Amino acid sequence: MTDWNAVIRATADPRAKKKPDAAIIGMIADHADDQFPTWGFTTIRRKAALLAHICVETANFTALEENLNYSAERLHEVWRKRFPTVESATPFAHNPRALANKVYGGRMGNRAGTDDGWLNRGKGLLQSTGHDNAGELGKKLGVSPEVASAWLIHPDHALECACTLFVLLGALPAADSGDVVAQTKRINGGRNGLAERQAAYARAMRALSLETAKARVEAPQDDAEPTETPPSVGELRAAGSRTIKGADQAQQGVAGAMVSVAGASAALSQIKDVADQAQEAATAVQSGVSALEALRDYWPLLGVVGLSAAAAYFVWRAWRGASLVKAARVDDAASGLNIGR
Repeated sequence: MTDWNAVIRATADPRAKKKPDAAIIGMIADHADDQFPTWGFTTIRRKAALLAHICVETANFTALEENLNYSAERLHEVWRKRFPTVESATPFAHNPRALANKVYGGRMGNRAGTDDGWLNRGKGLLQSTGHDNAGELGKKLGVSPEVASAWLIHPDHALECACTLFVLLGALPAADSGDVVAQTKRINGGRNGLAERQAAYARAMRALSLETAKARVEAPQDDAEPTETPPSVGELRAAGSRTIKGADQAQQGVAGAMVSVAGASAALSQIKDVADQAQEAATAVQSGVSALEALRDYWPLLGVVGLSAAAAYFVWRAWRGASLVKAARVDDAASGLNIGR
C-alpha cells in the first residue's frame, strides 16, 4: 500500500513558510486508493501530475478557497484594468464577497448582480472557478451545480472532484507525456506558477518512485502483484538524476575515445601513404631529400601524439562519468529518483 501521507508531504515545497495542513492531506490520502484508479490515475506520471498541481493550487496544501482578502493598493496593483486607481479599489478592500462578485460576476456562467461570483469563487484542490465549471463537474458526477460546488471542499469528495476536473480539462495526455507546461495550460489556462509546478512534479515523481520500489521489496515473492513502470530515462534526466548524468558522461567519453582511436589509425595510414609518395618524389628531386625525410620521420610522430592526447581526454571523461555514477547511486536510490535503473 502506498503511504500517501508521506508522498503528499514529500511533494510539498519544503521552503514554503506555511506547512501542509493535515486536514487537506487527509482529504487526499484517505481517498487516493479509491479515487485514483476510478478516474484512470494508474501510473506514476498521472498521479505525480495531479499532486503537483494540487500542491500549487492549494498554496502548498494549505488552502481550499481562493484568498480574496486584498488591500486597496494591492488590488490596484494586481487588477489595474478593473481598479485603475486606489480609490476605485477601496470599496472592495478586505471585502472578499464584494470583490468576488465584482471580478467574477457576469462571466464564467455567473449571473451579474447576484452572489454567483462569491458562491463560485476558486475552490477545491484545483481551485475550480465559475458556475460553468461547477455545472460540467455536476454533470460528470450526476449532481447539481450547487452540490458539485459544495463537494469541491467536502472531505469525502474533494479528491473525487479534483480527479474529475483533471480529466474534464483534458490534462491526462499531457500527464502521460510528462509535459508540465501543457498540463498547466489545461489546469490554469496559462502558465501561472509554472516553475513551482515543475518543481512539485519532480518531487512527486521522486516520492512515488520510492514508494514503487518499497512495494517491490515488501511484496511476497509467490504472489507479488505487478507494480508500476518506473519513470523513463528521459524523465529521470529531466528531473536531475546525478546517476543518469554520470552515465551520460561515461558514454560520451567512451564514444569519444573510440572515435579518437579510429581517427588515429586512419590518420597514421594516411600519413604513411603521404610519406611513401614523398619518398618517391624525393628520388626524382634529389635536392628535396632531406626535407622529405624529415616529413617522413616526424609528422607521423606528431600526429600520433595529438590524437593520443585526444583519446586520453575522452578516456578521462569516461572514467569521470563512471565515478559520478558510483558516487550518486546512494543519493538517487535514497530519493527514489533512479529506481530500476
